[in-house]
Amino acid sequence: MIAVADHSDTILLNPADFLAAWAEHEQQAAALALAARRLEGLGTWSADGSVTMAAWLRNHARMSNRAAHALVNRGRFLDTFGAIADAALTSTLSSGQIDALAASCSR
Repeated sequence: MIAVADHSDTILLNPADFLAAWAEHEQQAAALALAARRLEGLGTWSADGSVTMAAWLRNHARMSNRAAHALVNRGRFLDTFGAIADAALTSTLSSGQIDALAASCSR
């Protein structure tokens, strides 16, 4: 449990600090989804022979198939709807709210 002890400052949070850390986490997740979308568009991920961005993420980011597809799809959704991307990057919308919007939209 050495790693747990090394991270005690980020594990032992009061409620306000937890909510602030969660908002930062969700902002970073939105930024990473947009970064994945940018990389997908550039195609540089395919240099190793990966056929799709999701396959590349599975192999190099150690993601499950489901998580890789979710990240790629979230990036595509945020890239398509700039106002929603802005709301995600400013913590106006949560990841759950973004998922609900994505599920209700047909692109």
